[in-house]
Amino acid sequence: QEFAKRQGFSEEEVAEFRQHFDRYALRERTIATVDVASFIRLCSVLGMLPSEESDVRRFLHVIRVVDDESRHQFEFPVVLRMLRLLTRETTAESFRSDSAASPSNAEDSGHEHAIIAQFFECTQLEIRTLHEMFETRDELDAGTLNNEQLQCLVEDVGLQPFGPVQEQYFARMLEAANKGGNGVMFHRFVTLMHAYYQQVYSHYFHRFDDDGSG
Repeated sequence: QEFAKRQGFSEEEVAEFRQHFDRYALRERTIATVDVASFIRLCSVLGMLPSEESDVRRFLHVIRVVDDESRHQFEFPVVLRMLRLLTRETTAESFRSDSAASPSNAEDSGHEHAIIAQFFECTQLEIRTLHEMFETRDELDAGTLNNEQLQCLVEDVGLQPFGPVQEQYFARMLEAANKGGNGVMFHRFVTLMHAYYQQVYSHYFHRFDDDGSG
């Protein structure tokens, strides 16, 4: 039973996964979760991001299958399940060798950006530019931004809300960003912005869907 809870991983592997999970997790009361972009970052730190295009597609497919309700939030047991599915979908040699073979942090970041961009259906350039602007606003190199800095960042890249509807959903995003109280890491910011735009688009879609056809 204990082996099943660990999804077949050793106690040492689970302890390593948990350590990195805790670094990126958002905590609300007794529940800790990581979002999609932070999970991709977690896999990168663990050397478990696939490099072959076919493996990347399977990697993203596993995330979407597990995240069937598009909540983009995973508790630790779910993260273990995804890591187990990923190591079944792609060879362990392919996963672990990527980390050792990566020649630089810049290339690691580029690979992360490419996979995040694929998941959220945007361009790698957009993710990279957003990351660069995020780091510019992170004047203390804390790795996080507070709400005031986030609002400045959104203005920097020309994504500030326009009109009462967008302002309403943007306020909700900032409220979600403030949970945990320790600032927002870049990967969580990307997930929050994606959720914000999904809510705005959904609002306007249903507003003009006069016949309710969907």
